[in-house]
Amino acid sequence: GIIIKVSNGHGLMIAPDDLDHIKGYSNHKPADGGGYLGTYTWDETMDVLNNFNYNGHNDWRLPTKDEWELIDNQKHNSDYNLGTFYGFIYWASDEGEDALGRTSEAYQKNVGGSSNYQDGFMDKSSWGYVRFIRNF
Repeated sequence: GIIIKVSNGHGLMIAPDDLDHIKGYSNHKPADGGGYLGTYTWDETMDVLNNFNYNGHNDWRLPTKDEWELIDNQKHNSDYNLGTFYGFIYWASDEGEDALGRTSEAYQKNVGGSSNYQDGFMDKSSWGYVRFIRNF
């Protein structure tokens, strides 16, 4: 992984690639047929995380909304090489409730710069790209 933050001997690391570009997960498209190649629904993302082991670690997770802000700022900083972000709208770990009080939404961050997509909570049945992080 790529270190993006260190404080008092602990830190945060991001996977060097989107999930779709990691061996064994390439060319994925949501089971419902929606989305683009390389995207996952929230439930599909959670299913992958349950058994995900990369570079000898099984404690990878989705970034929080605030961690996405850090990542987005650092991807434009030449001191960091966070790899290529192939997509534009990425899942975060923050969940939200719909109008009926169901936890049916999750936050998505637009890191690709497309003006067609805004940061915010989306229904978990929609699709998004996936980049995992882990603490160390």
